[in-house]
Amino acid sequence: MIKTGGLDLQSEELEDISPQCKDLISKLLDKNPQTRLSVQDSFDHAWFKSMKSASAKKINSTLQIKREADATITKNIKN
Repeated sequence: MIKTGGLDLQSEELEDISPQCKDLISKLLDKNPQTRLSVQDSFDHAWFKSMKSASAKKINSTLQIKREADATITKNIKN
């Protein structure tokens, strides 16, 4: 399938995959080694950048929840 370039990124099974992710996949599976993304180029792709941003937001949110829980526990211990 990949060797022949027959991967259908528009198939029903992949409908929940973002357009950015599909773009990355198609560029990674490019049959032409001269135009195929390198590992470094793939990490610079917009999809990875958006995932890094989403992960950072989730981590910050989790840390904020932990801080609030710690503050509540500390307050309850003092009372």
